[in-house]
Amino acid sequence: MEAAAPRAVAPGDSFEISLKAFSLADSLTGSADIGLEVEEGPLSLTGERKTSIPLGGRDGGPKTHSLIVTAAAGPGAGIARLSVNVSVPGREDLAFSKRLEIAVRPPYPRTGQTRSALIPSGGKETFSSSVPWVPGTVKSSLTVTRSPVFSVLPALEYLREYPYCCLEQTVSRAWPYLVLEE
Repeated sequence: MEAAAPRAVAPGDSFEISLKAFSLADSLTGSADIGLEVEEGPLSLTGERKTSIPLGGRDGGPKTHSLIVTAAAGPGAGIARLSVNVSVPGREDLAFSKRLEIAVRPPYPRTGQTRSALIPSGGKETFSSSVPWVPGTVKSSLTVTRSPVFSVLPALEYLREYPYCCLEQTVSRAWPYLVLEE
């Protein structure tokens, strides 16, 4: 069994997943049932998701069959897990499952927001965002302290989690740890 699917898609993308099944043994008879289903994640499948292919053959050559399924990435982001299930009626020893993972990534670059406030004793403060974030991509944290030094904490956190791995960015990620004692 071979499966061809993109490694990463964006919410709203529509694409095809191609499954190709091979039957190499002439001694096998009957047919194999193939099904594709989403186990979890922001992905939906449309069209034919099940098929049967004949096994074996009189001409001695391998039998191939393709199943093309259309998929659409959902509004959220995350890892979509799909399973391809193959079964042969009456032959439990030939049944197997293959797992595919497709990353549904946000269609926008990484962005961040930082808010800070000086709240007097007994006071209240409300933080909200007017930015429409992609579901599943929001990470937030709250730090409460009496020290003004922690006002730089969001900048340090941004550097620490910077996603690129070139030499310049790796050094930039390490720099806060080198000067933290000061």
